[in-house]
Amino acid sequence: RLVKMAGILRMAVLVSVLALTKADNTDGNQCGMFSTNCQNFGPSSISFGMVNDGIKAGSTSISLEAFSDANCTNQTLSVSYDGVYVDMGPLGQESLPDARLWQLLPATFIVKPFTNATADELNVDCPCNETWEAGKERKLTTCPPGSCEDTSFLGGGPVGGITVGLPFFGWTNVANNIVNISFFDADLTDAKLDLTTYLDNVALDTPCDPPVSDSEYCSVWQQPCVPRVPGFSSAQRAIEYSGPEFALFQNAGIVLTSNAYFSDTGCQTSYLLVQERGTMVPLNEANGTDGLVMEKVAESVTVTPYTEDALTELKTNCACGDSGAWVLGQGRILTTCVPDSCDDVWWYDNAPIGSQLYSSFLKESRGDAKVAELRMTPFVVDQDEATTAVVTQDTYSYMQGEDSCSYGGPFDNEVCGVWTIDCGAADGLYDEKVNYEFLGNIGEGVNEGTGVFNRVHSIYNPGKACGDKDKLLDVVDSGFFSDWGNNSARFEGARKFVFTSPVVSVTPYSDEWVQTLTAACPCDGKWKKGKVRDLYTCPAGTCPNTAWLGGGDIGQPGFGSIALQGGRLRINTLRPNQIAGFTAPMGVTDQPLLPGANCGPQEPSNSAKGSWYLMCRPDLNTTFESSGNWTVYKDGDYEWYRVKYTNGQQGNACAGEQALVIKSVGKLTLGDALDQFVGGYQVKMTTSQFEVTPMTDAAVDLLTTNCACGQTWKVGQKVTLKSGCPASTCDGSLFLRQNIGTTSYGGLYRTNNFLTVTVLDESEDAYKNDFTPGDFQWIAVDGAAPAPGPPPTPIGPSPPPPSKKSKKRMDGGGIFLLVVFLMALSYLVAGMVINYRSSGTPAIPHAAFWGSVPGLVSDGIYFSVCQCFGLRGSGSAGSYSTIQSSGGYGAV
Repeated sequence: RLVKMAGILRMAVLVSVLALTKADNTDGNQCGMFSTNCQNFGPSSISFGMVNDGIKAGSTSISLEAFSDANCTNQTLSVSYDGVYVDMGPLGQESLPDARLWQLLPATFIVKPFTNATADELNVDCPCNETWEAGKERKLTTCPPGSCEDTSFLGGGPVGGITVGLPFFGWTNVANNIVNISFFDADLTDAKLDLTTYLDNVALDTPCDPPVSDSEYCSVWQQPCVPRVPGFSSAQRAIEYSGPEFALFQNAGIVLTSNAYFSDTGCQTSYLLVQERGTMVPLNEANGTDGLVMEKVAESVTVTPYTEDALTELKTNCACGDSGAWVLGQGRILTTCVPDSCDDVWWYDNAPIGSQLYSSFLKESRGDAKVAELRMTPFVVDQDEATTAVVTQDTYSYMQGEDSCSYGGPFDNEVCGVWTIDCGAADGLYDEKVNYEFLGNIGEGVNEGTGVFNRVHSIYNPGKACGDKDKLLDVVDSGFFSDWGNNSARFEGARKFVFTSPVVSVTPYSDEWVQTLTAACPCDGKWKKGKVRDLYTCPAGTCPNTAWLGGGDIGQPGFGSIALQGGRLRINTLRPNQIAGFTAPMGVTDQPLLPGANCGPQEPSNSAKGSWYLMCRPDLNTTFESSGNWTVYKDGDYEWYRVKYTNGQQGNACAGEQALVIKSVGKLTLGDALDQFVGGYQVKMTTSQFEVTPMTDAAVDLLTTNCACGQTWKVGQKVTLKSGCPASTCDGSLFLRQNIGTTSYGGLYRTNNFLTVTVLDESEDAYKNDFTPGDFQWIAVDGAAPAPGPPPTPIGPSPPPPSKKSKKRMDGGGIFLLVVFLMALSYLVAGMVINYRSSGTPAIPHAAFWGSVPGLVSDGIYFSVCQCFGLRGSGSAGSYSTIQSSGGYGAV
């Protein structure tokens, strides 16, 4: 039967696609091109062509033609197939030790009969709900039950055949570019046991290139439906990793996984869904392969049971603190499960949930392959065990999606809004909630690069869904943030970032955390359960461990990196100095935050009135860092303080030595709208007085070089300038931001609580100046929300140190006491002199009087007490008792 013969050959072609093996076969490279012009089978003949790629999984494209004569002239049937295969590992039969088990996934068969006889035969064997006609092509994707009993023309085996629309299985044996191929069967067991019916001597004409590996894992990787999953019948899995390659500083990327498990071998009946969100980082090379060891930290694992059996299994084997929390059809978020509460978890590689886990990854592709493949070992808690683990031929492959790496852009600077970790694992020991609220944006555009923030970080008992009764610690702080420039050299799309928080409020709710804080950060005080402590700064050595705070030193700026990646916000652990913070990686414990409410539209304003604060930022034209305050009054009068700080090698974010203090007083006037920037306005600033105080030798050198202005600059000496400098003696508008004693022009742009001013110049042409990353960007101190805590103290010139010859002046109280003492001394000396002259004895003046004073005072107190409390003698009502005076007045 020509159709039957065509089916056998069709099966041979399909199986050869799937039989991609590696070194454990005599000839492991079956990827390539299979073809024959005309192969004779008695009175009939066939021709076929096939191209397939991949290593352990891949795509295949096949066409087959059957003929009624021996010369491939009279065509009777054509069958074509484009689909996906999976190599499932060794067949496991002693008689065929090199045979491989394989699977073809459901796809569309395109079938066309060319003769009435062939069409009649198909109408008997496989009508599939329609009528076959000679010369008419049909696409078979699925057939109703009982409508396609004989699938031999599609390669179906003699036992049960295949089911159109479902996966089917077979095996292949390879030696010296010759492939022996079994029939297909819908039942995995039948396919493994049918060792006698197969087609031999199918030749591989042109093999693919040998596989090569690399370490660029960033992609979406999808595993097609695979049967014989350890622990269950079948699974369909996917992993998305968004991070850099191994060579780039070991930065951690974002990892998302979704593993669906099914009760049948064809991924049709849902049993369990496991979804994971976290971070992953390449650590080191795996032993014996070209792969890498990856470290993974899952912020949360969401598990959804779809059957009663799955529900019972989870309640029994993974209560994770509360077996009643499992509900049929509802996802439960697991963060950290304590030991012995979630042991038998085949669906999570039997690894503890909430811990740092390790696996060996191997990515391979062929030079002419369309997609790469990723294989990995099970995740374990021991890094050394993962390093020595081998990615074997039996490990199922994940196939790479096209153009699916979200690491490396596009990037966004819109951090303004709320960002949260709703409930996630924290270091495998606790659960945490994190809430950031930003007002302002990162970046180098207008009104970007600075802002205010609120942060609430709460720690909870593990596995309790972050309920209030399980809260262990609250850390609350507010402050300012500043963008210090691009940091893509460290982490793609990242910005250098500085946090400054005036106060951190910390509340422990358990004895354990009281002990932890007492050991890690006593901060010159005592911790008590349920009592909040407001920490402004800690004496040196009293808070050595701030990991619970997110890094940095209390009361000092914290340096780090921030990146908005794939709609998720990344902030690494802060460091206390610039070099350490800006060069630190985005760590595996730096979990991404998900977006909440955004800030809404930022409305431009044509008013500069208010009090403004300049967050510390590096000067673009000097070696200093700058901070300041600016107050613009209703009538346009303003006071503008700026302070420049020494920027040492480590960087101190304006927490170090003041170098230069500048104050200007004048009037601000807004003019017409800017032509070059929508929402901006012309600004004119007329300075009536300039005060400049250099505080260091470096500042003196800067002024002497750039703005001598006819002055002799000295450390600590304030110079007040009310008129302009002599010609060509001061070219300092870039570092002073205004021209001295004259009117300056530029552009101003304000939205809500942020204000930006361009570099000012003495010509009205400065109205055309563009906004640049070097422009000062101010935050409103009054009305800024979220509140940044106590408003910053206005910055003004610090007084110079007192001279060594200077004397401390006495205040009013001291003067009063001195006068009283001198008068008493004069009375005593003068009285003794007078008594000596009159009696010859230097007696104390009025000695009898001063001797009676204590008694008189006592009499007065006694009398007052008796009258106030109704004390009296035995006389008649209203009478007083006799009081014998001790002060010299006799009886009263």
